[in-house]
Amino acid sequence: MQSLPNFKAAQVSLSFLSYQGVLSIQSGRYTQSSRVVHVWDAQVGELESLETLDGQPVEWIRRNDEVQCIAHESKTVRMEKRSRPDAFSDLLSAKAEELSEFYTLTMKEAERVAGLDSQVYELRPKDALRFGHRFWIDKESGLLIKAQTLDEADLVLEQVAFSEIKVGSLPEKSKPRFKPVGEGWKLEKNVSVANEVALANLVLKHNIPGFKRVSEMSRRKQSTTVSQFVYSDGLASVSLFVELFDASKPMSQAVMNHGAVKSQARRVGDFSVTVMGEVPLVTIKQFIAAVELKKTAF
Repeated sequence: MQSLPNFKAAQVSLSFLSYQGVLSIQSGRYTQSSRVVHVWDAQVGELESLETLDGQPVEWIRRNDEVQCIAHESKTVRMEKRSRPDAFSDLLSAKAEELSEFYTLTMKEAERVAGLDSQVYELRPKDALRFGHRFWIDKESGLLIKAQTLDEADLVLEQVAFSEIKVGSLPEKSKPRFKPVGEGWKLEKNVSVANEVALANLVLKHNIPGFKRVSEMSRRKQSTTVSQFVYSDGLASVSLFVELFDASKPMSQAVMNHGAVKSQARRVGDFSVTVMGEVPLVTIKQFIAAVELKKTAF
C-alpha cells in the first residue's frame, strides 16, 4: 500500500495560504458556482469569503471563527460563531493512520486542474459504511482543488472543484471584510458555539465502526433550539440534529436523497432526531437506530 500524504499537517499550513477562485459544486441535478477568497492576515488571522454566483445572491464572510451571512434579497445579516468552520480546503482532517484503517489508497497519474498540476489520490472504503473518494491536490501548494465522492459502482455522486484559481498573495482590496448593517437591513445573531448546553445527552447504543464524536453545539434562534452532534471517521461525517418534538409540525420518516447526502428523521421520546451525512444509506440507518436521548435542564 502506498503511503498516505500528511493531510493533517498540510491543513495547518493551508490556513496561511492566500488564494481566490471560482468553486463549482455538482450534486445530483444540483449545480452551483461560488467565488471564494481566502487570505491570511498577520494582524487579524484567517479571512475567507464565499459569494454565490447562481440563484439568490448570498455571501458568507469568515474572520477566524466569526461568520457573517449576508442575504441580499431579504436584506438580512446573520452573525454567528463556529468552532469548526466548514471549508472545502479543510475536507481532509484525519491523520494518515486513521484513514488507512478504513480506506485503501491508490496514487493515480497526475492531472492538470484549473491550470494547476495536481496529484490524484483515490481512497476506496474497506466496508459498506462509507463512500469512495478522489482528491486532486495542487503539487506546489498542497491545496485541495478538486474532490469527487463515489458510490459502490464507481459513479460520481458529488463533485466540488475549482474551475479557476489563483494561489499566492492577493492585493489589499481583495481581503474579505465584514459588511456594515445598512438602513433597511435587519441583524440576526445565532448562537452556534461548542460547549453550549445541549437539549439532551445523546448516546449511541452501539458504536458505528470508525465514527467518533468530534463536536457538539446548540443553536438558539427565537424560541427554537437545535442541538447538533457531529461524528466523523476523519473523512466522512454524519450530523445528528436534535430538537423538541412538535406535534403541530409534520415529520416524515422517509429517507431523503440528494446526491451524496442522505438523511432520515424519527421521533425519540420527547425529541425529533434527524441524521444527515455524505454516507451510504446503511450508515444513516445504523445511526438513527442506535440513538438514545436523556433530557437535560436547558
